[in-house]
Amino acid sequence: MLFWGVKVFLKCAAAVFCSLFSGIFLLILNSSYLPNSAVQADRREYYLFSPSSQATIAETYGFLEAFFLEGECAFYSLERIGAAYGADGERAISAFKDSLISAARATVCFEEEASGTRSYYCYSPILKGGVYIEGYSVNLHIAVREGTVAVGSPIVFGGY
Repeated sequence: MLFWGVKVFLKCAAAVFCSLFSGIFLLILNSSYLPNSAVQADRREYYLFSPSSQATIAETYGFLEAFFLEGECAFYSLERIGAAYGADGERAISAFKDSLISAARATVCFEEEASGTRSYYCYSPILKGGVYIEGYSVNLHIAVREGTVAVGSPIVFGGY
């Protein structure tokens, strides 16, 4: 009788463990580094293995790679931003940028303009990780160029 009770307990414990593992895995797969937005991204990139320019950049990631996810970047077109905010041009982009900063409870550390791209480097207490740039801890980067907005965490990498 004791053996039967131990056997039932172990089966229940195994079922609970598998359920918890599955739930944690789904949470990891569906987690995003970026704040929620009213605009659907045109495309996304994921930074694997490193939160730096040495990261492997992929458009999707699998089960095992989910554990090595170190950042994310989403690209938005001016058309999508304008449709979501009922405005066009700079007003739409400004409203979108402000909504992202607000959703992330971020503060803008500094801004810069280089090669036609306006960048806003921010820190958010609700986003994990970050890199140090110009003496600031940065974990949210918003880059605006020619009707496209790239939003990355910790920053936008690659040939934006």
